[in-house]
Amino acid sequence: MKLALHFTLLLLLCWVIAGIWLNEKKWWPRLSKLDGGLALNRWLQEWQLLSGTGAALSSLGEIPTYKFFGHLAEAGLRHARSFGSFPRELLWEWRDGISRERNFDQRFSGIIWGALAQFSLFVVITWLFVWMSREPLELKISPWILGTMGGLQVSGVLLFAPLLYSLSKRRMRGMSELLKALYVLRALSGAGLSTSQVLKEAQLEFLPKTQLIAPLRERLHQLAILYQKQGGALGREAQMLLQEVWFLREETLGKLVKTGEALKLLFLIVFYAGAYFLYLAGLVFELVRTS
Repeated sequence: MKLALHFTLLLLLCWVIAGIWLNEKKWWPRLSKLDGGLALNRWLQEWQLLSGTGAALSSLGEIPTYKFFGHLAEAGLRHARSFGSFPRELLWEWRDGISRERNFDQRFSGIIWGALAQFSLFVVITWLFVWMSREPLELKISPWILGTMGGLQVSGVLLFAPLLYSLSKRRMRGMSELLKALYVLRALSGAGLSTSQVLKEAQLEFLPKTQLIAPLRERLHQLAILYQKQGGALGREAQMLLQEVWFLREETLGKLVKTGEALKLLFLIVFYAGAYFLYLAGLVFELVRTS
């Protein structure tokens, strides 16, 4: 009976770990919430439908928050209410950008949840081994060793996600600001606003000076200078730059995924295999001491 209970608990634990590992929210449908990106995408879809029928925009409701796209939607809605219309193709572009960004978020969170699942599985295996080996051998392992094992394992869980987020923030620094500036120029340069007002909305002066985006940042500044001197719409030029920024962002994400896998392996070796072998060393020491 005791063995059957342990086996049932182990199956339940594996089910939970598998759910986290696969990052399948449908396993817990009641806990699943509508994320901001999906909510904003549906809000923009409703705006498209309303603009196609000529209905009033007052029924749209509150704008969902999702990174810089929420600010874009707010500025676009102000423009539509002021001028009576807004280009529907820009709404398609924003929705496409939101889908790409949500895909980025899902891939990034998949790294973290997959790592935490593997860490949890390693912890379970380690402590099952501790429990199974201590009783038959009747050995008393030092509390210092057991405490150090637990400290290593907890440290791995607590440090992995913040460290990966820090690496992501450093590598992706400036991309969100660059995308926002390009979307603003794309949307407002041909909207009949003054050049100074469009450039003020784009906030080009706040673009970070990072090595990764330096070439695209310089091209954007040159484009802004040309726009300031000659005027005219920047839709096509901004759209081409947007495609390059998205390509660079996805390429950087691919490198970040590889970095996350390498970091996960390092954590498994240092914090979890380290705890396991620390117990083995203590076990061997006790066997030698008592023999």
